[in-house]
Amino acid sequence: MREINLDQPANVMPKNTFLVYGDSRCISGDAFIRYQVRTPEGELQNSKGGTLSRLFHRFHRLKHPGKGSYQRKQTLDAVFWAPSMTEGGRIFQNKILDVLDSGERECVRVRTVGGLELICTPDHPIATSETAFGFVHAAELKVGSTILTHKNVWWTPELEERERVNRPEIMVKHHPVAATKVVRDMARGYENVYKRITRARAVYEAHWNGLTLEAYITRLNDGELDGLKFLSRDVDVHHKDENKLNDVPENLVALSHAEHSREHFVLPNGRPRCGSHIAVDDVVSSVEPAGKHQTYDIKMAAPFHNFVADDFVVHNSGKTTWAATFPRPLFLSDVTEGGWDSIANMDDDQLFEPGVKPIVWGIEQMADMALARSKALALIASGRIQSLVIDSLSFYCDLYLNFLIGMQAKKDMRSAYGDLGNHLRDLRVQTHALQANVVWLCLAKHPGEDNPVGGPMIPGQQADKFMAGVHYIFHSRVHQEKRGQELLPPVFEMRTKKYLNYIAGNRLGGRAADLPDPLVGDYSTLMQYLGYDPDELRASLPPIMAPGTARPAGAVQAAAVAAKPVTPSTLGAISRNAAAAAARKTTAVVPPKS
Repeated sequence: MREINLDQPANVMPKNTFLVYGDSRCISGDAFIRYQVRTPEGELQNSKGGTLSRLFHRFHRLKHPGKGSYQRKQTLDAVFWAPSMTEGGRIFQNKILDVLDSGERECVRVRTVGGLELICTPDHPIATSETAFGFVHAAELKVGSTILTHKNVWWTPELEERERVNRPEIMVKHHPVAATKVVRDMARGYENVYKRITRARAVYEAHWNGLTLEAYITRLNDGELDGLKFLSRDVDVHHKDENKLNDVPENLVALSHAEHSREHFVLPNGRPRCGSHIAVDDVVSSVEPAGKHQTYDIKMAAPFHNFVADDFVVHNSGKTTWAATFPRPLFLSDVTEGGWDSIANMDDDQLFEPGVKPIVWGIEQMADMALARSKALALIASGRIQSLVIDSLSFYCDLYLNFLIGMQAKKDMRSAYGDLGNHLRDLRVQTHALQANVVWLCLAKHPGEDNPVGGPMIPGQQADKFMAGVHYIFHSRVHQEKRGQELLPPVFEMRTKKYLNYIAGNRLGGRAADLPDPLVGDYSTLMQYLGYDPDELRASLPPIMAPGTARPAGAVQAAAVAAKPVTPSTLGAISRNAAAAAARKTTAVVPPKS
């Protein structure tokens, strides 16, 4: 038991907890996506693409209105890929992790001189070559703005011409599965029939049979096939170093067609292989209101969180910029969502302290959250961290829920949701015990027939319980007005009170009850409305010290209360062995060793 001090010192940084939810940026369901459908082994099944609405239904195996809504057996476990753009502007096929239904939203229509057209929400980032960050919101584009598009323009290296390297071949007289090659000399009136195999296959089979290449070729030409082993027609020979001329036995491996296709579709480091196209400039000819449209968004694999829609390169970013204006923030970010992209190049004047950049740690697996929170203690004690941002709780819940289901011998969703609820309570209590601001970011769940009130997207009906444990609940949204035919710049706002059917509010009373609705501004703006002077708050922050350094007597203590670390016994119904195994499998790039 500990005594709670109700006195709040003036102009000393308050430690509050926030749950901020809002939409991901969205694209009209009618947008065309050049997606591919592949088997888990990488074999191409379909590359025709289709509308974003159709992709949503196919990805989630939902019945789609209209023709062609049946499920083919060979695509039951299909993996979906769509074009993405690298930092260098090259277009490649990137893995689709999720397709989200964002509901009916007010949209804008962006047209280009080159004849392209995209309908999206005003805040959806579109790739441009005019800014350092590389993406601007659709409504902020002007007539004459230059954007990046995918128009099937072939990529050419700057320093060398790309040269096609053919696999060397060998002609022999006999081979049971090799292709037949007929050489005719019409003038002399003769023809020779050969068997054509690649040199790599000949080297592999020779080594397999314990022969030199020369001895193997001699036996094939002499027809001495008895006792020899041959690869079947459905097996390819792959070069491990991808050098088609390096035919030494140690560099060769026999793979099925599907396995070989996957090897050439994914790089050895697990990243998708870059394609042969490059994004090119086009010029915006108009940006105008487009009314309401059913919208969706695509969640792409890291590190390139963008995709091509209607030949525009667009970003699937989150709403992290507002949280980045908090004092000395540490982001615990889902690596697949990549919300940190939107804060990577924030100007110094947007930060609470110029020059003090946010720290970002990536969350890849369930055990990473506990590890990161434990590692954060030293940084909080050193004064380097004053705010902790979880980006996002919605994706973390999916990660944890999938872990729970994977540990079940028989799928039991009711049990999984119960365990998730227990874990979220422990997670919230232990995280709030840290002496720092805590900001939970969430996707929005829109009102529907089953639930007339919109709020944060937390599965298992856990949203109400979670909201009861935070100080502030804000609904993040973009508001845009039209003046005549002119579309005004978007205004990003926080709804601080219930707006339409979306929940928002706080449980602090006092000045917090008088916050404007909407609140337009950053953390400093919020503090001013709460009666604090941002300059004095900045001055009250402790100097940043090396982790582990003791503070002088009387200094402000940044971490007076240590959070109880998560142990296997606090992970709900997860067994101790399962939790330990999850911790051993942790490969997060995030918390550095102190």
